[in-house]
Amino acid sequence: MKEQPKYDILIIGFGPVGMLAANLFGKYGLKVAVFERNEALYELPRAIHIDDETMRILQYVGLHYQTLKICKSVPGMQLINRKGKVLLETSKAATSGYEASYLFFQPDLEAILKQGVERFSNVEVFWGANVTKVNSQEHLATVNIQKENESLSFHGKYVLACDGANSTVRTLLNLPLKDLKFTRQNLKTDVLLKEPVELPRWIQKTCEPDSQSYVFLNSFDNHLRWEFSLPKRTAHNKEHWEHPDTIRQLLSLVIDPDKVVHQHVVVYRFATKIAQKWQQGRVFLAGDAAHQMPPYIGQGMCAGFRDVLNLGWKLKLVLQHQVTPKILQSYPQERIPHVRFVMFVTRWVGRLFITRWTLLIKALAKIAPQQWRKVEVPPQKLKKGLFGKNRRLRGHLFPQLRVNYLQHPCLIDDCLGNGFNIVGFGHNPADHLNEQVVQALKSLDINFFTISDKAPKRDTDLPLIQDLDNQYKHWFHKNRIDFVIIRPDRYIYDAMKMNDLSKVVQHLQQQFSQT
Repeated sequence: MKEQPKYDILIIGFGPVGMLAANLFGKYGLKVAVFERNEALYELPRAIHIDDETMRILQYVGLHYQTLKICKSVPGMQLINRKGKVLLETSKAATSGYEASYLFFQPDLEAILKQGVERFSNVEVFWGANVTKVNSQEHLATVNIQKENESLSFHGKYVLACDGANSTVRTLLNLPLKDLKFTRQNLKTDVLLKEPVELPRWIQKTCEPDSQSYVFLNSFDNHLRWEFSLPKRTAHNKEHWEHPDTIRQLLSLVIDPDKVVHQHVVVYRFATKIAQKWQQGRVFLAGDAAHQMPPYIGQGMCAGFRDVLNLGWKLKLVLQHQVTPKILQSYPQERIPHVRFVMFVTRWVGRLFITRWTLLIKALAKIAPQQWRKVEVPPQKLKKGLFGKNRRLRGHLFPQLRVNYLQHPCLIDDCLGNGFNIVGFGHNPADHLNEQVVQALKSLDINFFTISDKAPKRDTDLPLIQDLDNQYKHWFHKNRIDFVIIRPDRYIYDAMKMNDLSKVVQHLQQQFSQT
């Protein structure tokens, strides 16, 4: 068996989550090998929704402009009855500088992610590579693959399994899944409009469990999707549900079938499962390899993207800055509760949509004022993990607002560094720390910034960010803080008054150096 050079990261799976990981580690300058069992990208749509935080993650790897061009923003989700009357409207509170929700055609997004990977000479992709063995040792991990008639062995410092719901890595390592007992079968119909038709911009779900419940998604360009919930007693009859006559009959409930061209039709079963362990030695699970959830709020791929960024910056610190590997334990500690919460919400929405719970929604819709039937869902914070001690702000996403930097308007993440960022309003954080500490922090890729409501002087070297519309001034004042420490994934590590900055920085340094 031939041995290949040692890599920093071995990624298994080159779907959207694996491609994001390859972009992230490529950006970090790590040496990466990716193994994909297929010979080329899958050309049919599956995922269709991303949210504002996902777009912010794509911004972090420099692919947001291209992605925005292939997405359509949507206001949120409506639960409707069979006559189309809106019973309930929900939308996500957007704090990341983008619209709350976007719809897209997955092959378009995968093409952008693949082109992104091609920017990096430090990332190699091996197509048609079937993983046969994964082994985690004290100082390295080994992945064996079968490619054509050749067996190859690759050594890396860490392995990231992004190989989907039927994960080979999870199976090889015998990592069990916990079944949360919520599964159904849907008929997914992707169609293209032949001519313009006026249709709702909202994602719509019918609350009619006794008839033909469906989800409607008015996606980018002329791409539409309906997902029909199938009755349990006949869902197994795939041949019937995928028959052209059945498809035409179902589509006739929602649109003139002659005005669309069929693109992809498939019956699929979704499950609600989560891996009980996301890490074994030097091997980590991410995306569908770690969790599978119903499609009702479109968070499956979003959750996988969050997994990658959460783990990715921690691996970078360990590999490039000799930070203690103990920080990697915070990956499952932070992500598992967050994913479980999203699963809970998804199942709740699903039950409103396809079970007798819909009677509750209909009853409330008859008596509740219009404004009570509009619900904004706040973003979920990370509760435990690699954070400071400000319980009120830590674990929340730092709001991304428009600012002025180097005489150019932009979103604040475009100013911040890739690592940790210590940001003060009206105060330079470095002025309140001794020089030795400042240099130690800079060696860990920690950056210092000041936000001000005044335009910067031309003769200053201070990296000053100008607050537009006083939004950051209001945020700092409302939270009664002078400084905020922002993690690379843009979650707040800690926030504090001026007198507490040194103490908080010392706590961060201790977390990085614990043995």
